[in-house]
Amino acid sequence: MSNLSKLAKDILIQKYNYWKKALSQDAIENNFFNIYSTIDLIDFSFDATIFDSVFSSVYVAVNFGIPFTDIPVFNTCYDVNMPSPEDFSKGKLLDVTQVNCLDKYPIIGGWLTDLKLYTSTHFSPNVAGSSVGKAYYDVSYYGYSYYDPMDFYDLIRSTALKESKRSSSHLTASAVLKSFMKVLGISRDMVEYIHVVFQALSWVRSGAAMSEYSWSDRSVVQEELPGSIEVKTRNLDGEELTIKADAVTDLQGGSYSDVALSDISIVTDGKVPEVEDVPESSKRAEVAIADLISREAKSRAELTPLLVANYQTAEERTDFNKSRRADVYGAMRVSYHRIKSVVERVVGDKPLFIRNQYNVAAQQLFSRLTRYGGWGYEAFRSLTLDQLRDQWVEEWSEKGLDRDVLEGLFDVVYQEIRRLAPIRAAAKIGTVSRYMG
Repeated sequence: MSNLSKLAKDILIQKYNYWKKALSQDAIENNFFNIYSTIDLIDFSFDATIFDSVFSSVYVAVNFGIPFTDIPVFNTCYDVNMPSPEDFSKGKLLDVTQVNCLDKYPIIGGWLTDLKLYTSTHFSPNVAGSSVGKAYYDVSYYGYSYYDPMDFYDLIRSTALKESKRSSSHLTASAVLKSFMKVLGISRDMVEYIHVVFQALSWVRSGAAMSEYSWSDRSVVQEELPGSIEVKTRNLDGEELTIKADAVTDLQGGSYSDVALSDISIVTDGKVPEVEDVPESSKRAEVAIADLISREAKSRAELTPLLVANYQTAEERTDFNKSRRADVYGAMRVSYHRIKSVVERVVGDKPLFIRNQYNVAAQQLFSRLTRYGGWGYEAFRSLTLDQLRDQWVEEWSEKGLDRDVLEGLFDVVYQEIRRLAPIRAAAKIGTVSRYMG
């Protein structure tokens, strides 16, 4: 059997396995039972992920003056309805529309307004001047503020959060942030400022129970040290740091000044000041927001099997050979192997595990530039071609790959991605176009 015949057979098997496990009628039924049997674990996973994301996002929005509507976590709400009979006959099992959480739940806007007022009374007016904030014409001081071209704006509102919260190692996130830092000329203090807080908030979920941010039998209770507990985090170089905090707000707003930027401190004068104009519940608005968004997400968990198998007729769900969704998946596998073959031509003389690393780098570039939906890719797509090349080479050389090989690989991989991108887009458009009237 030739290599091409074997590859075609392998892709056919992969298509069938995907259809059998996710798209078929049997898969829908089996996945319903699997979800019900693990619903407690799923609920915890939603809580832990969304609370972390909301707390981190609120920190970014408040500290850098970014509208909450531009933060990805506030765009993760959906309206789910039954499709029309006509659409159902075409294969739409559920009609799902993404909506902004502030539009779906107007009460969030009130909570955020109260949170800003509450935060302004707890922190010194010098915070805005001592940290690096967003620049406003005829208002901000030069050297104490940043201007937000789209690539940098997308980095701090979305991509930095995505990379820091992924399940991969700390060094992976650090490599991405360092690459943007160098390509865009961002101050290291700025990047470290963001990274230290993101890492601390992720660690607190399980490593240091706080009253508004912990789960029974999941979060470790730390010994209190005069009203505070020790929270672990890491800087961009991977060095472990320990900071003290007594609440999530403390962690977000002031306790990390000794390891990030200087002169950031909470104004307490021995006690937390009273804020008469803010309802008590709004003093922990991020907790209420995270709980609401998490509940919204968990309410859709049982619908996952239908959402995964959406856009298929009954015939497609029972006959693999008629499933257009399986064909789209097969086309993506072909794209994967085409990019892999490009990598093999350029770095084919290296050991297999090294070639695999270059292939991962190339496949990730393809995903970042062509994947429809999702979030966290915005900063990569905002770069110019030269900036994208420098960022990709810098990131993967930081991860241990050879810079010279990466520089030679980028152009050939990018050209292949340009040829494959329309195929991926056409597959998505073809699926959706059946329901566009």
